[in-house]
Amino acid sequence: MKNIFLIVMSAAFVLNISLSAQMDQKKYLYEGKIEKFRKMRNKGIALTVSGIGLSAIGTGLLISSQSDHNTEDDASLKFLYGVCAAEIGVDMIIGGIIFSAVGARKIKQYKKKLNNLSMGIIYTPEKLGISLTYRF
Repeated sequence: MKNIFLIVMSAAFVLNISLSAQMDQKKYLYEGKIEKFRKMRNKGIALTVSGIGLSAIGTGLLISSQSDHNTEDDASLKFLYGVCAAEIGVDMIIGGIIFSAVGARKIKQYKKKLNNLSMGIIYTPEKLGISLTYRF
């Protein structure tokens, strides 16, 4: 009886070590992905804010080119710069919104996966075994 108990305990210990190593690998993978998508979200926010600023500058140049008619070359140059700045700013806003939305969604997804991983050994007198829990 003691031999069977010793064999079961040894098998449970070995299985716990191998499962624990696999869980640690997934944990590190998920933590790395969370950090990657956090950077993506932050870059998206920065891109959106920069795009708003550049669009405002472009709009200001467009407005000033219409009211400033000292020389036609100055007005057309301001108009051209205003159109370019406003267009690039709008593109930056769209890209930033997409980056921040995707990053935030993926962060939430991988945090949920990270919280769903758990494993352990049950050492109660009534029950002896290994628990592996994956909630989905």
